[in-house]
Amino acid sequence: MHRLHMTPGIRSSQAPYIAAIGLSARMLAQSARRAGLNVAALDIFGDRDTRRYAPLWFDIGGEGLSIDPQRLFDALERTARLPRMRGCSTRRLDSPTCVVRC
Repeated sequence: MHRLHMTPGIRSSQAPYIAAIGLSARMLAQSARRAGLNVAALDIFGDRDTRRYAPLWFDIGGEGLSIDPQRLFDALERTARLPRMRGCSTRRLDSPTCVVRC
């Protein structure tokens, strides 16, 4: 049984959001949630464990086991609008890729 550890004094409704991004974002999402942060996960699986720690999930999968650059950019644009999102901004380049500055 997994226990969810929250940072004392921070309620999840007041905690900042972070985006956990990867082929599988589960471990990042779990670690961030245990640190008391709200998590938006961007990955290609969206499994039950990931969604337990990250109530917001975005499918960024491409063909096979890959990340689709356009889906990633679109998901980053959406997460950038979340209240209390910390540390990231995106900007479009000439190609369907993105730059993330933290």
